[in-house]
Amino acid sequence: MRQLKFSQDFKTILDYPKIWTKEEIPDEVRAFIKNKSAQNIISDEKENYYCSKCLHVLDENLFCPNCEIKYEFNKYKDNLIYLGVPVDFENFYYENLYFVYDLNDNDLIFYVIKEEVSYYHELIYFPLKMSDVSILRAFYIKKDKLIDVTNHKEYTYEYLKKTRKVEDLDFVLINDYYQGFLYTANLELLKKTVYKYSKLWLAQKYLEEKTILASFLLYYALWEPSFEYLINNELYSLAFDDVYNLEYDDKMKSLLNKSCEYFNFIKNEELNARELEALKLCLKCDIDLIKFLGHNIYALEDLVNITKINFAKLYKYFKENNLGDDAMYEYYDYLKIAKRLGYNMKDKTILYPLNLKEAHDKVTSDYKKVYMPKIDKNIKKLSQKLKVNKYEEEKYIIYPAPSLNSLVEESKMQCNCVRTYADDYSQNNCQIYFLRDKKNIKKSLVTIEVRKGKVVQMRSKYNEMPSRELTTIIKNWEKRIVII
Repeated sequence: MRQLKFSQDFKTILDYPKIWTKEEIPDEVRAFIKNKSAQNIISDEKENYYCSKCLHVLDENLFCPNCEIKYEFNKYKDNLIYLGVPVDFENFYYENLYFVYDLNDNDLIFYVIKEEVSYYHELIYFPLKMSDVSILRAFYIKKDKLIDVTNHKEYTYEYLKKTRKVEDLDFVLINDYYQGFLYTANLELLKKTVYKYSKLWLAQKYLEEKTILASFLLYYALWEPSFEYLINNELYSLAFDDVYNLEYDDKMKSLLNKSCEYFNFIKNEELNARELEALKLCLKCDIDLIKFLGHNIYALEDLVNITKINFAKLYKYFKENNLGDDAMYEYYDYLKIAKRLGYNMKDKTILYPLNLKEAHDKVTSDYKKVYMPKIDKNIKKLSQKLKVNKYEEEKYIIYPAPSLNSLVEESKMQCNCVRTYADDYSQNNCQIYFLRDKKNIKKSLVTIEVRKGKVVQMRSKYNEMPSRELTTIIKNWEKRIVII
């Protein structure tokens, strides 16, 4: 069945397949959504867990005494609704997204379905969960292009291929992050479509427990050359989370070869792209070591340029001294300054100080006496050039850190280590920006690190990820960054 629609300029009549209305969402899809929604667990900033049916706090076994329901985290904890703030149950509301493929007279449609969850509080004993399901977006997938039926926009895959190198595909296609569960019961229908080489159906079990971004299904599964190889070899985490982040140098190709001694380790431990880079560095099948290195991969890539590092000893040092992952940048900054001051970088007492904070404070104090005035001067000079990337919208503003002192104040407000980036920032090895509320511009909201025109880190207070609203603003701004 077809439907005729006018284009946005009302000059062209568009011939699209008919899409479902809200009322036409199939019963089996509604049952799938109801089942997934019932598994949700709500969490606040203090890691208290709540029943998603009645909002009662769960006990240590994730049991709701009110509903007598025993909850469980799925394998990837993707059924966790994390709020990050104290829960205002009187006005509590959240959304879930689900993706569904459907064939309509051989026309392949991709649906984004939104579930809006709210609670009715007028009952005596407990709130009543209310769920409303609707069609948020629908895409008509053709061999040569992708058609956003909802908004009457068409994208050739050639255009998307060029665009993805400089922009975030989720924002090109959707202007947001659409992450949700895929309806997997009908994936076999893809075998006779443009998805026949993607082998998505082989990943059914993985996709039943993992939320994914819409862009992976709408583009990467179709056009990323390595996607089929990763799926065929059951490297699902790499295929659905990081396929576009993989750097296919000779060493990476060797690791992903089935005959490689590390292949089963990569597969069984479901390594992501960062962890794969860590494996390239240390070549050890130690998952704790790999996760530690992978979490800190950007700092480690800079660290190896300062001195030769024994990664196993580094991990042991962090573990024995109860240093968190976020201490890696402080450690990197300490070694970088120590080297500039002429310390012996082969001395174990220098490489692994008994007290990292005290050692860092000492070298920083010595360094300030010699270098800080020059660093502050360079930061002020660079920040003037970076004003070209200043960004304002109705409520928020993003601007470059204007001085060394501003980095120190940002560190205090955010309880982070951005002050340790001063030297790199002064040399334009990285760029630091602040996101603030225009009504309270002195209060920090998000600290942003940019390298080569790309946002590599964005952190709110205590190194937490920013809210979805602020993440969206930063991603929109990222598209406009001029590389300096």
